[in-house]
Amino acid sequence: MLFVLAIVLAAAAAGLFIASRVMAAKVALMRLTETSKAAVIQAEVKAVADEIGAGSYAKLVEVKGLVRCDAPLAAEFSLTPCVYYETEVVREYEESYVESGGSGKGGTGVRRGSERLSSSSRGCPFAIDDGSSGIAVDPTGAEFHPETSVSRFEPGEGERTIGSYVLRAVAAGGGGRRTIGYRFTERCVPVERQVYVLGEATDAGGSLHIGKVRGRGKRFIVSVKSEEELVRSARLGKIWLAVGAAVSLAGGIFLAALELFRR
Repeated sequence: MLFVLAIVLAAAAAGLFIASRVMAAKVALMRLTETSKAAVIQAEVKAVADEIGAGSYAKLVEVKGLVRCDAPLAAEFSLTPCVYYETEVVREYEESYVESGGSGKGGTGVRRGSERLSSSSRGCPFAIDDGSSGIAVDPTGAEFHPETSVSRFEPGEGERTIGSYVLRAVAAGGGGRRTIGYRFTERCVPVERQVYVLGEATDAGGSLHIGKVRGRGKRFIVSVKSEEELVRSARLGKIWLAVGAAVSLAGGIFLAALELFRR
């Protein structure tokens, strides 16, 4: 049994180590990619098109500027004009339970729990304006870092309407389960918001845009956080993942040694 636990911990350590290396690669990619001006990218595209033909330009770039969109989305809960939103509705409840005792006698109690009722996300094409010019962004496949626009808990049961979202009555369920309330969370990338975009600028398809990067291990990021904030967060995540990997590995080695000693 201890050997099985040791193997599980070793596998967890390997997974955490790989995740920490991925995080380190993300940091390196952001730090090594210099910020480009939209006007400079447009000039480079024209030069390449004049030399070897249109549709040949492809370059990893990072651009910082304001989100522009002529036909923005309306975020589901707040109705904020945006180019991306993600929402989640969680039901919080309490339920009765019976706890069996060693003598066969059981006690009763009440515990809290939660369940996700719905989640959704949606994005649309937009442009980023850095003051020199504007450049289109195709958000398909992007890693979004939005800001929180709604974080609300509404107590009680029954139907709810929040923005364009309608929550129908939820069945109580078995086990004496009673609804305490509902938690609504929404995150979005609003129009006219300063954003950081890391992706591939290309004129493939007939028009210049920034989109998903071709190639394994590449990142396509759209973030309301600054580059500096993203780097700090990724570095901290890398450290904690490395610590978790070391602890899991040490635990696995300890359990394996203990099992061998017991034999």
